[in-house]
Amino acid sequence: MAGAHRAADPHPAHPAAPGRRGRLRPRRQLSLDPDTPEPPLPAVRPPDDASRFLVSPRYLAGDNEALADHVTDTLTGAGWSCWTTSQHTLLLAAPGQLCSAEWVLPDYPMLLGDLPVAWRISARPEPDRRRASWNAYLTAGLPGEAVTALALTAEAAEDPTARRYGPDVVIDELLAAGWSPDPTYPDSTMWDPHLVACLTLRTLPEGIWDEDPTAHMPGWQAWAEPQAGAPFLWCAAFSHSAPHTLVAAFAAALTDPRPVPRRALPDLGSPHLTTVTPI
Repeated sequence: MAGAHRAADPHPAHPAAPGRRGRLRPRRQLSLDPDTPEPPLPAVRPPDDASRFLVSPRYLAGDNEALADHVTDTLTGAGWSCWTTSQHTLLLAAPGQLCSAEWVLPDYPMLLGDLPVAWRISARPEPDRRRASWNAYLTAGLPGEAVTALALTAEAAEDPTARRYGPDVVIDELLAAGWSPDPTYPDSTMWDPHLVACLTLRTLPEGIWDEDPTAHMPGWQAWAEPQAGAPFLWCAAFSHSAPHTLVAAFAAALTDPRPVPRRALPDLGSPHLTTVTPI
């Protein structure tokens, strides 16, 4: 499909959250059309030790305009190797070679919820396995703390492709963080207390690659929309073979109540974002 066209809604039966008519799902599927214009690289500020703000909740804190640097510095600091590919992307590999993270924004004409995909996290059961078993697609605007938590939790797993637990581990993590079940789909969809962020298990849009070719399988999707009717702040999608425990780790990082340091706040302001200036 051409990048300029809206995708058909694959879930017409899903309801909107209370008070948010028609806003339950991302408005556009992933676009893998090679004619999609290449998104501009976001501004990346040089790292420093000064933070202008401490911000909460974390899922509305944005990426500090430094998503590439934050993730790369954190993972290389944990022993991951890093090199630049021929497509000018950054590819990072865990020491055990089972997990990888790729900064795909310079090359991939890929959109999720109208936002460019920035990081792709993947894992395989054996180092010499050519193809990944699952992929997670994470857009610009997503807090870097959630990206690194997903990658490092996958690295720590003996087998980052094993699915030993069901989706309840994700629901339980969000319930403990004060999120609420969707009244119609309580077993698969959770909303934050302000109804501006959502994590849901549903049929994935086109373009989410998984080693299992079975079509129309449900996978986890998440997004934040700080203001009703405004663009999304970030979106994320996990292919259907992604272990629920790793999605739960991603959810735990997003909902961690501790404020995060930020030099830059999201352009999409939110009345629910609390900022404190450090003394």
